[in-house]
Amino acid sequence: MLTMTNRERLQARLCQALPKWLEEEMQYQMHDIEHEGPYDVVDAFLDTEAVAEENASSKRERVDCHRILIDTGFYVPMTEAEIRATTTTRGRPWSFKLQGVAYRCLLSLSQWLEE
Repeated sequence: MLTMTNRERLQARLCQALPKWLEEEMQYQMHDIEHEGPYDVVDAFLDTEAVAEENASSKRERVDCHRILIDTGFYVPMTEAEIRATTTTRGRPWSFKLQGVAYRCLLSLSQWLEE
């Protein structure tokens, strides 16, 4: 049985319909910026997602990126029991909430892409 890697799953998702701003930014990343070594649609998305995360004024852009990473399994929903059982030294136990659902990631993005 042939299974897709997380990177392949993300790449397949990025070939589906995307918000216009994301398509344009990824095209810019892929074609207008010089890169050392191989650079594909996944790399362009990851660079675009990093910029969206750093830019606190672009909530819509962060949500669009989060939805793609939810679709591909990077972010997973937390149950109420998980939230109550999770202790943190500061902040909240989730990465973000979307429509009232708390999401977290189980691995770093680079580790997840290697699986």
